[in-house]
Amino acid sequence: MQHTKYLLPSLLISLACASTPKGPAHSGHGVPPGNGPAAHDAGSQHAGHAGPAGPAGPPAHGDHGDHGDQAGRDHRDRHGPPSLERYIKMLASEKRVAELRVAETLAALKLAPDALVADVGCGPGVFTLPLAQACPRGVIFGVDVEPGQLDVLRAAIKDKDLANVVPVLASYHDPHLPPGRMDLILISDTWHHIENRPDYLRRLGEYLSPGGRLAFVEYKPGDIPVGPPGKHKLAAGQREAELTAAGWEPLESFDLHTWHDFETWRPVSSKTSR
Repeated sequence: MQHTKYLLPSLLISLACASTPKGPAHSGHGVPPGNGPAAHDAGSQHAGHAGPAGPAGPPAHGDHGDHGDQAGRDHRDRHGPPSLERYIKMLASEKRVAELRVAETLAALKLAPDALVADVGCGPGVFTLPLAQACPRGVIFGVDVEPGQLDVLRAAIKDKDLANVVPVLASYHDPHLPPGRMDLILISDTWHHIENRPDYLRRLGEYLSPGGRLAFVEYKPGDIPVGPPGKHKLAAGQREAELTAAGWEPLESFDLHTWHDFETWRPVSSKTSR
């Protein structure tokens, strides 16, 4: 694989093309129009943090304590609590980071130093920033629907002087990644927010490289001491059933976390394309 300094500009160009909305944007769903990616950024132009709420979706999840009126929210993620600052503080809390066991999780994934990785639902960068250090010759795409989360991520990128992280403003139905390039797509504590998961799985498959993997680090089902109430999560076995029905097969399951499931998957078709 090419060195990051040569690879990053070409990926930004391809990402800008892939992220350009076709036709009018749907309120609250499409990527806001812009003039193309800036350095170390892609698809991130927006008209402020108070975007339209969009069509009604499932009950808001937020920090998994706020499930009431969402009026007056100050950010775009309609699954988050009204306070963006509170949401970010929860995502980056010591308790959550400790439970995610980030270093051990990345070690288990055995990523190549030049891997291309997407962290979908990246938030302030709990996984994104360590991924950038674990793959110094690769490119890490920090993907989120929330402009404010990406603002925090950009500040951290600058503070840590990381040249291989690309923040990506996604839409609710598409993470907007370069097609056929991702060695790994990581989804952590986000899958229960996805509204049309069969279609989203199809898109994820299109973004993986031959032999690429999809990794989940997701809350265990039911009522547990961390995360959302059980009624706001997928039922036991639901994620696995949806993946299987969409043409994916399990690769590995890891027993690293107390309150999270950690597993990797691949499209069944990838076996014949390797």
